[in-house]
Amino acid sequence: MLNSPLVFICIIGIVFSVMLLIFNDGYKSANRFLAGVSFFWSLYYLNIYAYFFEKSLPIIAVSITVIPSFFYLIGPLSFFYVRGILKDNTRLSRLDSLHFMLFFLSLAGALPVMFSSWDNKLQIAENIRSNNWFDSTYQVNAIFSQHHNRIIRPIQLMLYVLLNWRTMYQYRFKLKQRILYTRQYKIIRNWLVMFCTIISWGVIVLIFSFYNMMVYQNKEVYLEHTYIHLLLISCSYLFLNLVLLFTPQIMYGLPLERTITSDNLKLEENDGVNVSLTYTKSDVFNTAAALYSADYIDIIEKSIEKIEVAALLTSPKFDIEQLSDISDIPVHHLSYYFNTILGVIFVDWRNTQRIEIAIKLINAGKLDHHTFDGLMRQCGFTSYSTFIRAFKKSTGKTPSEFYKSMVTD
Repeated sequence: MLNSPLVFICIIGIVFSVMLLIFNDGYKSANRFLAGVSFFWSLYYLNIYAYFFEKSLPIIAVSITVIPSFFYLIGPLSFFYVRGILKDNTRLSRLDSLHFMLFFLSLAGALPVMFSSWDNKLQIAENIRSNNWFDSTYQVNAIFSQHHNRIIRPIQLMLYVLLNWRTMYQYRFKLKQRILYTRQYKIIRNWLVMFCTIISWGVIVLIFSFYNMMVYQNKEVYLEHTYIHLLLISCSYLFLNLVLLFTPQIMYGLPLERTITSDNLKLEENDGVNVSLTYTKSDVFNTAAALYSADYIDIIEKSIEKIEVAALLTSPKFDIEQLSDISDIPVHHLSYYFNTILGVIFVDWRNTQRIEIAIKLINAGKLDHHTFDGLMRQCGFTSYSTFIRAFKKSTGKTPSEFYKSMVTD
């Protein structure tokens, strides 16, 4: 039967969306929208399972009175994801808040039932569990009736499907001069087409399902005509998650040609020395080569080399976002460079660079008149245990062991 695979697919979707948020080393802000689509789509399918197959009244009561409102987030989040990838910018404007209007209206309409008595919820669940599910004596939303929901939901999602396709078509021309036609571009292009196609297929199934609800007043008769379509869309949704799982390059967005605009950046070191970083014309991003090609990697490395001589490394607040701001290299590109090209996370790379600074200071006699704590702070560390762990990882010795070996030699 459909119910067991459907629950399994929903659980996979929820787990995957949580993993996407936790292990998000790519285009983080865009991937949060993608995780939201996956999470709320999974919740909605759990709601479908409870509506059609669940026999436990408490489970039905909780599912039906809470989950349906979140359906109205799927469309907006999918649009923000597609637009964010294509624009390479996921910032939301004030007008973007209008996209959540239906969600807030639905949530407001669901509040009376959510805060009603448990007996009332169980009564609603009993009506839903029966084969005659069109009992007009119960209402789960004070603003949108069951009939309204069956009309508004597919229309809302269909509008966002059209908006997604329109956005892809629109930016296909706007990005024509900025796209680097590489393997990464092809992956993202195919992924976005697949993503929009699966959601489009979901809209078709949703319309078909709600139409059958109006035609077949009995739940058993309805399932005889609809369960295969529900199974197909759930399998399509599982396929979408598997594609993400086995193609992690999707997390890093489109390969876009960029230009460095930073000029004459001045950074102040801990000892008060000013270091001027000037980007000349030779530093400008003007490459027709593939993303993460030898030329692109060389550009990233040269940008980082400029920063290494400055005070950023020894600043306790130095992170990958600050590195991105100064180098004009997107965070998700830097993440890919460190994780994939260098095979090290940014924090470990930063600590290694700081330990190199510490070793130079020790060789210069820093510890002759200062403590290890002072050395640690001058190198940008705020935790002594982290300092010792990073030092031992780089040299095989603790700072004190390293200093003693120098004195002995």
